[in-house]
Amino acid sequence: MFLLLFFINFLSAQTDAIVGTQARTFPMVGGEVFSEVGHGLQLWGPKVLPERPSPFYGFIRPSLGIASSAVINSFKGEIDFFPVSFFGVTGGYSQVYSDFDFPFFDCTKIHCRGRTEKRYIEGKLALAHKGYVFLSTYKRDKMQFSRNDLPFGDFRRVIAGENGRDEQEELRVVLGKKDAKRMLGIVTEWIRFRLSGEQAHSTFFLVQRNKVESNLMLGAGVFSSDRMGMGPVIYLRYSFILLPSIKIL
Repeated sequence: MFLLLFFINFLSAQTDAIVGTQARTFPMVGGEVFSEVGHGLQLWGPKVLPERPSPFYGFIRPSLGIASSAVINSFKGEIDFFPVSFFGVTGGYSQVYSDFDFPFFDCTKIHCRGRTEKRYIEGKLALAHKGYVFLSTYKRDKMQFSRNDLPFGDFRRVIAGENGRDEQEELRVVLGKKDAKRMLGIVTEWIRFRLSGEQAHSTFFLVQRNKVESNLMLGAGVFSSDRMGMGPVIYLRYSFILLPSIKIL
């Protein structure tokens, strides 16, 4: 009986898909295109409907994603487990292939080119009251590089891990005001390699426009790392929703 109910639920599960692009201006201008496909299986609660949203439901959602900037390519596989829609855990595995010498690294002393394997777990929390929102994520990421004779660079955060391997932790907090069409907020991020001790920080204001078929996010603030110092940065992210997702985080 349990297997029959699970099979019926699986057939009625919600497949989602997005494609998009994202870019930033500091420490160098760069961007990528990305795509993700997931399959959300609702575990309990009322049926999730756009016209009658309720946060009181739970789900499991496996997903696959790819991203490319031509010289940097990646793929990932994840499983989301949310006992309730606004609190859950994501576990995943990804590989990032880099074939580029970044100008903000000395690539004779730090590996810029190569393959980085990542195994990670991430806790996620979202709270809302009368349009005010609080979002927080904490992520632990075990990284293994394809060579172990030099430190390896994390080009997104402009920090370097220990020779061959390191573990990274990331904390992200968002405070904002949201309605049906847009969100205004402030984002702060902190990232640290646990073995090398190198850190990066960013704080920026964001404006996000939400539509049924797309999301557009524009952010402006400051970014700093132990290797780069502080500088102004602009973020841009646009995603086109091919099929809507069951998740809210």
